[in-house]
Amino acid sequence: EEWINRISENKILTIDREEIKIPLNPKQIEYRRAKLGDFSELNKNWSISNSKTIHKRLQSDKSEWEYYHTLYRQKRKTWNEIPYMEIAKKIKERPEWIVADMGCGENLLSKEVSNKVHAFDYVAIDKYVIACDMSSIPLADQEIDAIVFCLSLMGSNYLDYIKEAFRVTKPYGNLFICEPKKKVEKRIEVLKREIESTGFKIVEVTNSSQFVY
Repeated sequence: EEWINRISENKILTIDREEIKIPLNPKQIEYRRAKLGDFSELNKNWSISNSKTIHKRLQSDKSEWEYYHTLYRQKRKTWNEIPYMEIAKKIKERPEWIVADMGCGENLLSKEVSNKVHAFDYVAIDKYVIACDMSSIPLADQEIDAIVFCLSLMGSNYLDYIKEAFRVTKPYGNLFICEPKKKVEKRIEVLKREIESTGFKIVEVTNSSQFVY
């Protein structure tokens, strides 16, 4: 009855979710390439920018995010391994784990595992993703068993993401990181020290032809 009354008094608030379009069509891709550059240029731009700046920009104009993930989807087709699927193999071994996927993109990890997954990105592709800055996520302290950064340590303040990950991860919880080999192989020791400075302990580093886990 209360609900009917609110309708009759025009007090029902409706929120329209902006449709996210991935993949973009070829004309849309070319238009954005002229404005934003190719995939490597876009990667570089995101890597040297503060996450708060990126989040604010993408929230005001989601077309850049759509363009990035259209190109990212194309790139994945050329890889002989898909990083989120490799990480999923580890997570599947522990179906009781609660997982946080940081920079989840198209939220593909959650579709690969049966675990409960909290998914975060600058832009929410669907209702199961929370749009936020990766340096500040809406989770309680020590809530998560496994936290994932799959090709998502992008931003000049990426160490803030790791600190936030430490805050929300349970004692003896797990942090899974995958980065392109070309990006980190020359500074892997520095990256390991940075990660351990937040409180995590590196227990395993593995390399494939393209990636470092």
